[in-house]
Amino acid sequence: MTGLVRKATLLSVCGLFVAGAAMASVPSATNSTMQTGGLPPGNGKVIHLIGANGSTLSTVGDYTVTVRDIANNPIQNSSLVLDFTQCGTTDAVIASTQLEAGVTLDCSTKSVRASTDASGVFTFKVMGKSQNPAGGAAGVAVPCLRIFADGVLLDPQHVGPFAGVKAVIVAPYDESGGGGFAGGDLASFVGDLFHTPPTYFARSDFDGNGSVTALDLSNQVGAFFAPGGSWGTSPLACP
Repeated sequence: MTGLVRKATLLSVCGLFVAGAAMASVPSATNSTMQTGGLPPGNGKVIHLIGANGSTLSTVGDYTVTVRDIANNPIQNSSLVLDFTQCGTTDAVIASTQLEAGVTLDCSTKSVRASTDASGVFTFKVMGKSQNPAGGAAGVAVPCLRIFADGVLLDPQHVGPFAGVKAVIVAPYDESGGGGFAGGDLASFVGDLFHTPPTYFARSDFDGNGSVTALDLSNQVGAFFAPGGSWGTSPLACP
């Protein structure tokens, strides 16, 4: 009987170790983080869609995802999916060609995929644009990008009007959808800012705080004049 008890105890301990190891490899939505590149850097609540000059990607659209487990350990080779399906096809859209190394584009599922490095990190540079040329045109009014790590939905931890929403605001610098990121896009932003009646346009919420203000214009202007920030040709959208 004593031998059976010892075996049962050993099996239980082994089971706990196995369960602990399994949990350690599961991404934690709480410990994983998202960081918006830009001027200034943000807290992952908004992603900026960018373009390119020829084969050179714009410098203003970095979006870094760091995947950690419940013990706060980084997870290498975590499968990341940026899912844009809830963004629709009439406003902010991803490009049919993505130039960043290490990403896989799937236009049929409106997604961009990549894997984390040894530090649990991958920095996306997602190409895309808005398809509403005029300021004040109807568009997406809520966060619409969902980000998954190994199937776990990550949480950008919004505050204010989008508190509890597990999706990221999508703000393309190319707001007019033609001619790349140029002066006309600043005019499109002004149309959103001064729309009557006052309306929230997610595409112009460059700081991701749930409102469109002069601070967003400051971000857009800063990006426009950043080295490598603007570009002259709009990318083709995923069909």
